[in-house]
Amino acid sequence: MTTIVNLNVPYHQQDTSYYCGAASAQMLLDKIGASLIDQVTLYTLTHGNPLVAGWYTHPNGLRTCMNQEKPAAFTSTFAVDAQADVAFAMARIFGALSEGQSPVAALVQDGNHWVVVQGVQTSVPANASDPSNIIGVWVNDPWPPVPAGPIPPHADPDSCTQNGQPNLYLAWSAWNSDKYFNATDIGSGAALFVSVLVPPSGGGGKPPVPPISARSFMDVEPEGPISPDDAIAATQRGLVANGLVPELESLNANFVTRPGINSKAVFLVERLDTDAKYFLVLLRHSQRGALLSMVDQKGGSFGGTRFISNDEAERILSVESLQKKLRSRREIKVPGRGLVQTANATVRDTLVWKLCVESRSPFFPFYCIRAGEMTFFSSLDGTLYSDLHAKEFRG
Repeated sequence: MTTIVNLNVPYHQQDTSYYCGAASAQMLLDKIGASLIDQVTLYTLTHGNPLVAGWYTHPNGLRTCMNQEKPAAFTSTFAVDAQADVAFAMARIFGALSEGQSPVAALVQDGNHWVVVQGVQTSVPANASDPSNIIGVWVNDPWPPVPAGPIPPHADPDSCTQNGQPNLYLAWSAWNSDKYFNATDIGSGAALFVSVLVPPSGGGGKPPVPPISARSFMDVEPEGPISPDDAIAATQRGLVANGLVPELESLNANFVTRPGINSKAVFLVERLDTDAKYFLVLLRHSQRGALLSMVDQKGGSFGGTRFISNDEAERILSVESLQKKLRSRREIKVPGRGLVQTANATVRDTLVWKLCVESRSPFFPFYCIRAGEMTFFSSLDGTLYSDLHAKEFRG
């Protein structure tokens, strides 16, 4: 297993729910040697140059911002790359990373979110002219926004790495899905795979050959939905197959399923925007923190993993602990709903997720809570929401 390139881009969370484009610009500029520009300034540039109706950060605005604010020593020029085929789009991204040593901003989730691509994982050695067998992508995802309250200034290293999604690994099956790095119309009338990058010479080389099968990591191909035990097994095999741990024996020795989450440290999540379900599997390392990994319920395909601190892992609530917390109080304040009587509140076992104002990442799903005639939601750490709202603008 070979990591062809991982540029280790400095990580910064987005300051607001719609600053993902500004945060991505901040990370890219930080990596190429610019001063650490605040996100308010960057959002003004990405949003208004040019101002495009229906967009927080249009690709052209992000490109303009990068070229305006890049340091003088960085002589390359950023451009909007829009490809009709995902293979050519990935060849261009791979070329920018490996040839120019420059990170890439990718437009994902139907054009609703920006992330920074900082590396690519392959199953065999490759070079910039032939990005063969891409099996996964290393991403800095600026979601979630920094916690409510005064926004601390960003720095290097940034304290927000403790709460965000630095070094998020997405397996090819999750990255190349119709709900993540998917084709979207940015104004041309055509659905295209879009990124902002330094164009590699020679057009970016050949398209990647089809990656190794990410369909399943089960001993026997499942005939139906997999079980929580199967999800743990699929996670362990997926971590090994994607080169994230050296061998399965090491994984079993160093990681334990967390007691107290539920019997198997597994969360089943139902997507509200499709008919799909997936598991989140929490594995804790005795000294190095924890992994929160995603596995498709239907076939057991490994979707990727977040590396999180033990502190964040400790804040994750089980169904039982959330229900106990709610029932221990006669009423609880829900933003937008006021005080809600919770003595008889019930928490649904299966979590839910969709792209919304409250979450841009399937690693941040919600519990669904019923109290009398009222339904509201809780994040894994217990933050309450009155509803899951559609995002107003794209980018």
